[in-house]
Order: sequence, then C-alpha cells, then structure tokens
Amino acid sequence: MALKRTPKEKHQYVKVVTHHPANDNAGGFYTWQQILDFGIEEVRIPDQNINLKLDIEQWDWAKSHKDPRIRLI
Repeated sequence: MALKRTPKEKHQYVKVVTHHPANDNAGGFYTWQQILDFGIEEVRIPDQNINLKLDIEQWDWAKSHKDPRIRLI
C-alpha cells in the first residue's frame, strides 16, 4: 500500500526480500507480480528452512520436557 502512495521514481530504492516461492503470494492485498510491477527490486535469499527438514520425531523433544512450560511449545 505504501508503494501505491509513493512517487514512482522513488521505487528504484526499494527492495523486496523473499526466501521461498510459497510466501510470494501469501499476502492479502497484492500478488507477488503486482508488487514487482511497482518497479522495485526483488531479492531472493536461500531458503532458510532447508536445515529444518527433519523427521517429525526430531521435533517432539518438547513433549516430555521436564519443564512444563516448554511442553506448551
């Protein structure tokens, strides 16, 4: 919405950062392409979730944690 209200000549200074295509159209107002159509620069960084791809059992560490506050995670 800010891009819509700012002068087009200022858009050359704006960068939009993404790390995964699944997020590109996750917004509620504009598609990814509509955002890029404002004339801003797209920056794609490596997927930060790549090291999170573990077997589900490896995420269960909090279920039986001795601290009950951690179990809520």
